[in-house]
Amino acid sequence: MARKYNYKTKKENGKNGTGAPSKYNSKYCADIVTFFADAPRWQLIDDSSSCGSQGDSTHSKKIPAQLPTFYNFAKKIGVNEDTIVVWAKVYPEFSAAYNAAKQEQKQWLIEVGASGLCPPASFIFIAKNITDMRDKTEQDINVKTFEHFKKEKDKYGI
Repeated sequence: MARKYNYKTKKENGKNGTGAPSKYNSKYCADIVTFFADAPRWQLIDDSSSCGSQGDSTHSKKIPAQLPTFYNFAKKIGVNEDTIVVWAKVYPEFSAAYNAAKQEQKQWLIEVGASGLCPPASFIFIAKNITDMRDKTEQDINVKTFEHFKKEKDKYGI
């Protein structure tokens, strides 16, 4: 049977008591939020095309930038993505920063998706899989009883 890791067991020095010392640093709280908040939404690329007799002309084209991900943040600071999830469970200040970063990532997706620069299907797929966004379905839960139908029948003389 697999052992269950207890995230709550940490010593005063920030180490969990087993394995290598944690690479956690409180500066990562600001870094993770900044990483997501300052991520560019789009980029301009040169779109060269032939314009008939006028020769070659260069135009800029706006495309979505790379989506900021927790994987890329973890890679940037030299840890595994799972490590930052553990930090979010162990360190309350990092948990708050992690949640703020998730909101920044969601805002990034909303802005890029609403810009029309990416195919809607890909935006929907990503948004559903990495945020709390879901399709909203409405259902009428008014239950009509036999008495209701009987009144309707009498009302219309059926």
